Amino acid sequence: MLRKLTDLNVGVIEDDPVRSPFLFTDARRRFHSPLLVYGWIEDEDIQAVVCLAFCPYIPQTEEDLIEIAEGDPGDIIVPYSLWSYSKGAGTKLLQAILELASQTEEPRVITMSPKTKTAERFHTNNGAVVLSVNEHSINYAYPL
Repeated sequence: MLRKLTDLNVGVIEDDPVRSPFLFTDARRRFHSPLLVYGWIEDEDIQAVVCLAFCPYIPQTEEDLIEIAEGDPGDIIVPYSLWSYSKGAGTKLLQAILELASQTEEPRVITMSPKTKTAERFHTNNGAVVLSVNEHSINYAYPL
């Protein structure tokens, strides 16, 4: 089940294998607009976590995320970190986020992903296409 996490769940940020827990001065920042954190919950245990930013433009760097976090939210939903504690939970979480996004007025889900084979395989296996490749990241777009 998809659940919006709160800063009471800040401890999960320490497990983030993609972005430093100290990306923002305070890890609790990830839980406040224009940033959100969702979890995939099974038997009351968090099985996967995704950090999202609601962006006015497509970020390419962590510096972009920091700038966006200090501004007004946009309408592009950007998963910038996703990790799983159990096999298949990351995919379930992503599919739930895509379903949620598809209910918005102008749904756009574009990742800011690391340039790794694991990220590439995960996103392409889940239906994303490469939108852009830049020095620091790859932006995958999900059709909705």
